Amino acid sequence: MTIDVKPSDSPTRIPVATEIREGVHYPIYKEDPLGGLISASATVATAGIRVQLPTNAIRTITVKAKTTNTGIIYIGGSNVDASNGFPLAAGDPTGLDLANSDLVWLDSSVSGEGCNWIAGT
Repeated sequence: MTIDVKPSDSPTRIPVATEIREGVHYPIYKEDPLGGLISASATVATAGIRVQLPTNAIRTITVKAKTTNTGIIYIGGSNVDASNGFPLAAGDPTGLDLANSDLVWLDSSVSGEGCNWIAGT
């Protein structure tokens, strides 16, 4: 009898064994650990003029609005603005699984405010 086990679609999951329960083979995975970290900050010089994070191949990113901000930071794609961005008040974080940090754009309700970010590679 031949049993096919479909591998994970995730490049971060590595099959290491198969568990058999009631005659059914279930793959057992381990997570591929992150290889490194990148961290930086970004500032929106002029409110309403979005800023793109730099290009870095990543697997995960956490963006945190600076604690000194007085307004709102908006996180989103290349069309982010106050009407469609994910809002972060001072000190608020958000995490995303992305292939590149340049997919993240920022806008701000107050000029000169921004965020800090850290990404796993």
